[in-house]
Amino acid sequence: PIYQATTITQPGRYVVTRDTTVPGNVIVIQSTGVTLDLNGHTLKSTTGSGVVFDISGLAAIVGPNEIVGGRIAGGDSGIKGVNLPAVMRIYIEKVGIVMPMFDCINLPAVDLEVRGSALSECGRDGIRMSGSGVGVMVVEDTMVTGVQGSGIFGNDIDGAIVRSTTIRRFGLDTGSDSGGVRVISPGKIGLSVLDSVLCDGSTRGAGILADAMGVIPPVNIVGNQITGNGASGIDLKNVAARITNNTIAGNLADGLRVDAAGIVTPTMISGNSLLNNTLKGANLVAGAVRFNGNTVGGNGGDGVSVAGERSIVESNYFQGNTGAGIRFLNGTGHAYRGNFLRGNTGGDVQDLFNNTDAGGNIK
Repeated sequence: PIYQATTITQPGRYVVTRDTTVPGNVIVIQSTGVTLDLNGHTLKSTTGSGVVFDISGLAAIVGPNEIVGGRIAGGDSGIKGVNLPAVMRIYIEKVGIVMPMFDCINLPAVDLEVRGSALSECGRDGIRMSGSGVGVMVVEDTMVTGVQGSGIFGNDIDGAIVRSTTIRRFGLDTGSDSGGVRVISPGKIGLSVLDSVLCDGSTRGAGILADAMGVIPPVNIVGNQITGNGASGIDLKNVAARITNNTIAGNLADGLRVDAAGIVTPTMISGNSLLNNTLKGANLVAGAVRFNGNTVGGNGGDGVSVAGERSIVESNYFQGNTGAGIRFLNGTGHAYRGNFLRGNTGGDVQDLFNNTDAGGNIK
C-alpha cells in the first residue's frame, strides 16, 4: 500500500490507500513492470509532479508501466518522464489530471496509451511528447479541455493515433500557434485522428495542425467534428492526407487548408461537410488533390480555391458561398466535372486559366 510520498524501485502492483499532498514529487517510479493503482484517490503536488518516471541506468525492461483509476492535481506536470528508454511502454487509464503548471502528461519518446481519462486546465499542453523519430501516442476515449497550448502535441515522434476523443478550449495562450491535435515531423506511423471532436480553439488554435517537415507519413483524418475554432478547422503542411467524412464548420479561418508543395502523392478530400467557415471552405494551396463528394456551403470566401497542380474537383455540392463555388488560381492541369453549383455570390466557377471542364456540371 502507498499512503505517502514514495519511490518505487521494484516491479509489482502498488495501491494508493489515501489522498496524498506533498510539496515535491508524490510518486517516483524507477522500475518497469509497475502498476500504480490510484484506487480512486488524489495525488497532489504543490511544486513537483504527481507521478515521475525515472528509469535511468535500468538494465532490462521487464514489462509495461501502468497508472489507473484516480486523480492527479497541481504541480508542474501531472505525469512526467525523464531518462526513459524509447522501448518503454506506459499505459494510463481512467485517470483525471487537473491544473498542472505545465503539461498534464509530459513524456519523452515512448509507446504511450491514454484511455478513458480526463485532462483539464493545463498550463501548456494536455499531452506532450518529443522524441528523435521514435515513440507513438495512442489516445482514445479521453477528454482534454481548458489547455493553454495544444490538446495533444507530438514533435519528431513516430506517430500519433487519436480516436473517439474530445478536445475543446485549447490554445488559450494566444501568443503562439496551437492545435487540438498538433504534430510536427511524424514518422512512419504518421497521424490518424478518427471519430473525435475538436472545437472551441482560440484565435490561433486550429482543430488539427500538422507539418511533416519534408517527410511523407500517412495522415488519416476521418469522421470528426471540427467546429468553432479560432483558426482553421484543419491546417496541413508538407503532407499528403486522406480527409473523409468530417464535419468542418464555423471555424474563423478556412475550413480546410492543405499546402503539399513538392509532394507528388495526391491528397484525397471526400465526403466532408465544409459549412459556414469565415474564410474559404477549402483552400488547396499546393499539391495534387482529389476533391470529391463534399458539401460546401455558407462559407465567407470561395467554396474551394485550387492552386497546386493536377487536381480534380468532382461531384461536389456548392451552395451559398460568398466567393466563387470553385476558383482556380493557376492552370497546371486541373479539371472539374459533375458538380452542382448554385447561389454562390462570386460566381459558380472562376477560371482564368483554361483548366479542363470535363462536363456534367450543373450551374
